[in-house]
This record gives sequence, C-alpha cells and structure tokens, in this order.
Amino acid sequence: MNVVRILKLSVLTSLMSKGTGILFQIAAIPLALAALGTDGFALFMIYTGLTTWVGLCATGVAPSLTARVAGGIDAKTTAQYYINAVFFISAVILCIGLPLFTAALAVIDSMADSVRYGELLTVYLFVALLIVSSVVDSVNAGRNQLHVTNLFFSLGSLLNLALMFIATDLLENKSPFFVFIMSQTGLVIARILNSAYLLSKLECDRSSLRIDKNMVKELRSNFGSFFFIQLSVAVSQQAIVLFTYGQSKELSAALSVIYRIYALIGSLLTMVSQPLWPMIIRARTAGNSLVLRLWYQRLIAYNLFASLVFGIAIYLFREGLNQYWLKGQLVLADLEYAAFLANYLLIALGQVNITFLMGYEKFSLIAAMLSIEALILVVLLGLYSSLSELSVTGIMTVSATAFLLTSCWIGFMHVRQQLRSAH
Repeated sequence: MNVVRILKLSVLTSLMSKGTGILFQIAAIPLALAALGTDGFALFMIYTGLTTWVGLCATGVAPSLTARVAGGIDAKTTAQYYINAVFFISAVILCIGLPLFTAALAVIDSMADSVRYGELLTVYLFVALLIVSSVVDSVNAGRNQLHVTNLFFSLGSLLNLALMFIATDLLENKSPFFVFIMSQTGLVIARILNSAYLLSKLECDRSSLRIDKNMVKELRSNFGSFFFIQLSVAVSQQAIVLFTYGQSKELSAALSVIYRIYALIGSLLTMVSQPLWPMIIRARTAGNSLVLRLWYQRLIAYNLFASLVFGIAIYLFREGLNQYWLKGQLVLADLEYAAFLANYLLIALGQVNITFLMGYEKFSLIAAMLSIEALILVVLLGLYSSLSELSVTGIMTVSATAFLLTSCWIGFMHVRQQLRSAH
C-alpha cells in the first residue's frame, strides 16, 4: 500500500472517528452540566483530567512501539513487542503510579469535601485500564493500520454517548463519579475489542510472552524524556484546573471547557499529523529532504487554516454556545473567547514543530523545551495569582507568554536546522 493511499485511508476514517468523537465531546458538556450543575461538572472534569495524570505512566511507550513496528518487523515479533508494552505499562501503573496517587489523595480530598477515597481509587484503576488498552493504537499506527483504530474509536465514542445519556437522563444516580464511569466505558470496550482483533492478526504463542530485554531497556531509557513531555502537558492544563478548583469551582469549570474545546480542534489537526509522523521517519531514513520540507510547509498551512476557521466560527457563535451548549450555567465573555482562541492558534503552530521533532526522534529536546515552558508557566502563574485575582483571560495570557518565550522559537529553530542539514 503506497504512501498516498495510506494517508487517504487514514484521513477518511479519521473523519468518521473524529466526527463521532467530536459529537461525544460536544454532547458531554451540556449533558454533564444539566445533570451535575457547575460544581459537580467541575469535579466530573477533574475525574476526566485524571486520564492525563495516569497517562504519565505510559510515557515513551507509544512513540517507541510505533517506531519499532514501523521498521518492518514480522507479525510474531510485533505480538511480542505489543505484549511487552502492555506488561511494562501495567507494572509502572501498579508499582509506581498507584503508590504516588494514593499519597496524593489527601491533597486532592482537601480541595473538595465531595471527593471520596474509594471513588478516586476506582477512577484511577478504571483510567489505568483505559491507558493500558490504548497500546493497540500504537501498534496499528506502526503497521499503517490507523483506519482500524479509527473505526473502533468511532464505536467507542458512540457507546460512550449512549451510556452517558443513560447516566444523565434515565437513571437517578447523577453523581460525578457515576457519570464519569459511564462516559468512558464504551471506549474501554472498543479498545478491548480492537486489541482482540489485533492479536487475531498476529502470530501469538508462548514465545510472545518472553520479555525482550532490549525493548524494555529502550522503554525505560525513553521514559524520562517522555515523562517530562507528558508532565509538561499536564501542568499546562490539568494542573491549572486543579489549582483553580480550590479557589473557584466556576473558573475551574470554565477552564475545563476551554481545554475541551482545544481537544476538539486538536482532534481535527491530528487527522493529518498522526499518520504523517511515521511517514516522516521513513522519509528521513530515505534521505528524502524535498518531501520533508513540502510536508512541513503544508502542515503549517493546514494547522493555521483549520485553527483560524474553527476559531472564527466559535467566536461568531459564542452567544449560542453560552446559552445552549453551556446551558447558561457558564458564561464566557467576549474577551475570554478571543484570549483562549488566540492562545490555541499559537499552540497549533507549535504542534507542527513537535510533530517533526518526533519524526526526527528528538525526544530529549522536546522534553527539555516543554519542561522549560511549564516551569516558566508555573512561575508566571504564581506571580499572577499573588498580584491579582485569577481569570480566564489572565491565565490564557500567561500561557501564551510562556509558549512564546520557549517552545515557539526553540522548536522552529531546531526543525529549520534539521531540514537544512537534510538538504
């Protein structure tokens, strides 16, 4: 299957998966707000944000596994790498993540009296299952089978929507905990089915259960770099949501909605960047510098165009979003809409550099770049909170400033250097 056909198939099925995913993400906000109210919705979004924190335990696995599978290994070796990756993530989640999460429960519980230890542990283990079952997506990406992942993801999104509707409209139990579990069960089911389908296509026997020491060593060595990459993402969004939750549940809920909008727009951008990443690896290996420069220019144009189109549409229909989507319980001002949309435009352009740096396997550089950005963000946010009352506009300004001071120019300069050296 040639590159053009792979890309077209991935994009076409991505339209389906992104469509169903966006439908669920859009519908989940008003369903949760209507059923839980502003305070309950803020807690529901904190539960949702735990996916990012638990995902720290899987750092380095997805890109490493995708790169290995993309190298053209046979079905038997692919099965062994897949099972090794599942074992590795499970061990980190249980042996490192769970003790750290348990130690942090007291801090989280002190921020909200409605949080129960049992609920938090259940959410952690449920999200852990969600993360472990996502390993199949990395294997499919390396095998140029993203369309399979997209189809199963579509199924999961539709099941999530149906179960969340049942939880919020048809059942009496409308706690944030129960609504969250129901809102993610469909995706867990779909990923388990996807994993079973993948294993049926691979050659699995007892040798597949053997630990590949070289792979485990690679995962362990990459863990540090990718941990800081994911931690930086968590700090830039979910840590801010947690921080503001202790001061204003309404502000925390508003930020959660903004980051959900970021995810919605971002899902459209990844339709191209996700299948393009393993192709960048192949083009770089083949020394095809002309194709790399062309892809870089087109990806910038696509991200810029998509961000502007959706940003302008969101701003024009902001009143309807406040009234119908946010049910009037959360009202974002015009300036707040402009601030977070402008901030996302910068993020979208920065993602182009991240995609290409991953293609050049500059993971340590990405980790250092994003870690510096997160550190500056924390410092600026601390100064801002000590001098003034926190607001959506202020937080977006701080985020944009931290990005412009670090990742924006650092990423651009390094990608430019790589493209020039490939000439």
